[in-house]
Amino acid sequence: MCVRVAGGFTPIFQAEMGVKQGCPLSPTLFGMFLDDFEGDLLRHAEAAALPRWQSGRPLPPLFYADDQALLSSTADGLRYQLRYLQRYCRTWGLTVNTKKTKIVVYTPHRAAAPESFSYGADEVEAVPTFKYLGMHLHCTHAFASAAGYRAEAGRRAMHVLRRRLAENGLHSPTLSLSMFRTFVLPVLSYAAEVWAPQLVLQGGSACEKVHFEFLRGLLGVRDSTPKLVLLAETGQLPLAVHWTKQIARFVNRLHQMGDDRIAKQAFLDNLDLAGRSRGGPLASQPWAAQAAQVLEAAGGPLDLLTCDRIDVDELQGFMLRKHVALLNSTDASAKVQCYTAEVRGGPIDSDTYTLPQPYLTIVPRRCQFSRLAQIRTGSDWLAVETGRWQRLAREQHVCPHCHTGAVEDAPHVTFCCPHYAEVREQFAYLFQTAPGTTQNLAAFLGQQDQKQVAKFYHLCHAAHSSVAQPACP
Repeated sequence: MCVRVAGGFTPIFQAEMGVKQGCPLSPTLFGMFLDDFEGDLLRHAEAAALPRWQSGRPLPPLFYADDQALLSSTADGLRYQLRYLQRYCRTWGLTVNTKKTKIVVYTPHRAAAPESFSYGADEVEAVPTFKYLGMHLHCTHAFASAAGYRAEAGRRAMHVLRRRLAENGLHSPTLSLSMFRTFVLPVLSYAAEVWAPQLVLQGGSACEKVHFEFLRGLLGVRDSTPKLVLLAETGQLPLAVHWTKQIARFVNRLHQMGDDRIAKQAFLDNLDLAGRSRGGPLASQPWAAQAAQVLEAAGGPLDLLTCDRIDVDELQGFMLRKHVALLNSTDASAKVQCYTAEVRGGPIDSDTYTLPQPYLTIVPRRCQFSRLAQIRTGSDWLAVETGRWQRLAREQHVCPHCHTGAVEDAPHVTFCCPHYAEVREQFAYLFQTAPGTTQNLAAFLGQQDQKQVAKFYHLCHAAHSSVAQPACP
């Protein structure tokens, strides 16, 4: 093997100790050397103060690949386990990296008084948060606190994706959406089946902010653009839908596990705990209680113990129809109602919801499709939108060009305002209608030639200030 350095690669040398990073032999060797550690520690369960299941059986230490987690219900019990681990490693010639070893003391409300722990002569650091198998666990916070760390990782992945797409000259919105689902969504949703139930129920997580930040950047629209409109325009479903499906699949896997599996025993104990502690603040409810509420809200079973198998496809269909109903609701915000009525031409069909709007596939130039996206989403340059910033009444959002007192909105600019007459003449064929019919905004926006529709609004934006604009690169 060799090592890459600043000037290239070192000469090839023989590695006689350890294994390469990611080598599958590593967990195999780890398992062979620590094969009897668990059984020996279980025989000292009282001294080690091992936590116990509802059945009274002690909970063993946790192993995964080459990671180990020691669990104890008391500080003295954990010290006993550390001494036991030290003796075991000395016997078998193993070394523990104390710099990577951390202690977390879990308490219900606030951090516990400082405790000191050591492994041999080295002190082991006590920390409030520890990352185990990719998920951050906090000493006092609920599982939902892990979402903040996933959001940070997801935002980094999003920026890397944007940079790579730009470097390769890939500007297609539909490609960006596909790449986001492939490379960023898994980062945002890692272990969501564990930490997401509370967030699905209460909404508004840091991960969702990353999702909407990506969609706004993709369309080139403002932060004030309604989230429902962002999702509908791009054919996306909320992250909560993806997380609910993860929870359902996780419950299905738990049901299929044998009763001797630690995850299955934890699931059954959590169900028992949920049954004995009904109600209370959402954050303090057991995972099983939160998961049951999530699945019930998605049309799934309420009783997780008796359900045989959750149909994930049925859940998605139910959540899709429920989400589309929010868009079509008369209780939706004024901007959402304007979008469904004037832009989409009426209630949105759940059968076609997940298809991005055609211009995102057809219009290649960002400076043009972003102007069209701004008109469609109500995040435009017109007085009907800018007047909101000054908190003016709608009738005061008048057009600054034609002086007719008309509100400057998308229909006014598209069909009426004389300031844009020359632009309309250039695109006269877009305004042709069948005899006896009148063209509305939804029909105009939905025309087959989306490239020309986008170009029309791009020129309207350039003419808005009556000042020559730089050419679109």
